[in-house]
Amino acid sequence: MVCDDGVGWDEGVLTRLVANARIEGLTADLGMTGNQYLTGLTLYFVGYVLFELPCNIVLKRTTPRFWLPTLTIAWGIVATLMGVTQNLAGFFVVRFLWVFHIAMEALD
Repeated sequence: MVCDDGVGWDEGVLTRLVANARIEGLTADLGMTGNQYLTGLTLYFVGYVLFELPCNIVLKRTTPRFWLPTLTIAWGIVATLMGVTQNLAGFFVVRFLWVFHIAMEALD
């Protein structure tokens, strides 16, 4: 599958990035409990599963010439939102949408 590179290297890096942010005060800044933090981590996998099939369908119906710039823009928006997250709901949404990063990496 073109849009699925498996849950491996990328998942490990993303988990470490969020873990490092937690060490640096993410939970205190957003007022999270331990369970809320774990819910945020889980939402990444929910988004991953839900976007996998539509991603492949869109790629089959369009060309990489269209799909790659679309994913690049979506990834840029989500990455920017991750940097400006100010509350728990924002963290949940960005973790859910971070799957665009995985879709971008799969097309390399």
